[in-house]
Amino acid sequence: MGDAMVMMPSKTVELPVPARKLTIMNALLCGFHATFATITLVVGNTDLKVPVYGSGVKLIVGGTNGSNIGTDAEEGFALKPDFSERATWLYLTWATACFFLLSFFFHLGNALLWRKPYLRLLASGYAPFRWVEYTFSASVMILILAYTAGTTTLPVLVALFGFTAITMAFGHLHEVICRPKSLEEWAVSNPLERLQAHIIGYVPQVFAWVLVIAQFLEAGGQSTTDSKGETSQMPAFVYGIVFGELLIFWCFGIVQLVVSLRPPAKYYQGEIAYMWLSLFAKGVLGLLVLSNVLMLGSFTEIYESES
Repeated sequence: MGDAMVMMPSKTVELPVPARKLTIMNALLCGFHATFATITLVVGNTDLKVPVYGSGVKLIVGGTNGSNIGTDAEEGFALKPDFSERATWLYLTWATACFFLLSFFFHLGNALLWRKPYLRLLASGYAPFRWVEYTFSASVMILILAYTAGTTTLPVLVALFGFTAITMAFGHLHEVICRPKSLEEWAVSNPLERLQAHIIGYVPQVFAWVLVIAQFLEAGGQSTTDSKGETSQMPAFVYGIVFGELLIFWCFGIVQLVVSLRPPAKYYQGEIAYMWLSLFAKGVLGLLVLSNVLMLGSFTEIYESES
């Protein structure tokens, strides 16, 4: 008679949280990201900017299916894509410093500014500050990664930013659904029910990375030969950025999956794993971009040493 009801815990379960350890780690990571942001702005070329193109269309009237063949043709029309107009600029050095500064600010908050609510929410099985930070920092990171890999059109870059931000929203929603019943059990015992938001979160993430990889494979296969007979093509370090960050980004999902399949008492270990992954992801992208791109006079110089 009627649908089965899932009973949520009547009182909040307090999970173990190593407050001192997490505070120290957040303070250290705050210093790390502040240092890297400073190095990026001091060593990098802050004037380095790259064009981002729009995706307008032109109406072609006449000819077969709008091909405009023949000056006397009057029938048929088509909408022809036009990517020739620059829509805006992307300042790569400032964008790189941006995700370091975002992480600096949130780690500072976790260690000092909002330390008490941060620890209290972790003890309840929530980490909203993490997901807010990732919403912005990961979305900025994928813009830099995607542009370096060959995505230069504004609508696609906006879509990548949006897909990444939506993925983080599902990460937070998962923690809202996945509540602890005790230190050893989750309120929702069925793993598929408990992981529904986590699983749906892979949808925008897959779309984002399919766009990045597809454009990268197309751009990576391109080459050009100058008047001296020298061939230029996609630099090798870009392959490291794309596939290295692909692996790291997907590890974040694996961490949440593992945390949700283990007892709630070990929830704090996921927070520590996220902190290490975040450090690694930002450090790898920042170092590769800084050492290969940001000190150059122009973005096209990354191709000059290839033969």
